[in-house]
Amino acid sequence: MLKWVVLSLVLSIPQPAIAVSCGKPLPVKQAHAAADNVFSAHVEQITIGNGFGREDARLARLRVLQVWKGNLERGDVVTSSAEDSVHFTSDGFVPVTGSNVLVYTHGPQPFMLSSCSRTSALEHSRDLHALQRLAHAGAR
Repeated sequence: MLKWVVLSLVLSIPQPAIAVSCGKPLPVKQAHAAADNVFSAHVEQITIGNGFGREDARLARLRVLQVWKGNLERGDVVTSSAEDSVHFTSDGFVPVTGSNVLVYTHGPQPFMLSSCSRTSALEHSRDLHALQRLAHAGAR
């Protein structure tokens, strides 16, 4: 009986919720500065394969369209996540085959697509004008 009382007390103590709380998205300039790569890409294919230490990760094959930051070039093919959870907290971005995406990411491939990083469907993004200004300012 004592065991159940202790367990119920422990469970009644408020714990942090496992949920995404990105808060207000970073401004484009800060998101750009924090990312290793910022690019747009066409989603060619979604597959299940090895990635992130798993054999059953959903992966996207992306063909780079335009680069604002990083060492990628137009036409490069890269691999990224294609799941709704990056850190088991529903913070992933799920691209749709045949769509175009704007990607802010860091680290090696396969890139993690996170909804908290400003990664989004390209058609819904309002970042392009600001990214052009940042690219132009960086070229000076």
